[in-house]
Amino acid sequence: MKVIMFQYLNKTRFWGVYKNMISRCTNERHPNYKYYGGRGIKVSREWQQYSNFEMDMYEEYGYWLENNYDKVRNTDLTLDRIDNNGNYCKENCRWITQHEQYKTRRNNGRRKLQTLIA
Repeated sequence: MKVIMFQYLNKTRFWGVYKNMISRCTNERHPNYKYYGGRGIKVSREWQQYSNFEMDMYEEYGYWLENNYDKVRNTDLTLDRIDNNGNYCKENCRWITQHEQYKTRRNNGRRKLQTLIA
């Protein structure tokens, strides 16, 4: 029963990440649209179908959770664009923790300061 519940929660979280990605890029009423769709960030044509997104990203998501479960919960994983100005697609996305993603945010003052120092 624990395994089934774990898989269900992971799928639910995974679906939520997908829906939020689509909404941020396409729904002008989404609170963060201006940072995504409003900046021209798009979801690849392939990923506009959930089954393609799942095929590309779910295995890595599950692998990440299984191998780091003692360190991170599934709610801590976020979908990250490697190139912050690039679109959502298989080649530009990975799973990282919320803590790691905070360190790579565009508006993170620490990142700007590190750039100025370097």
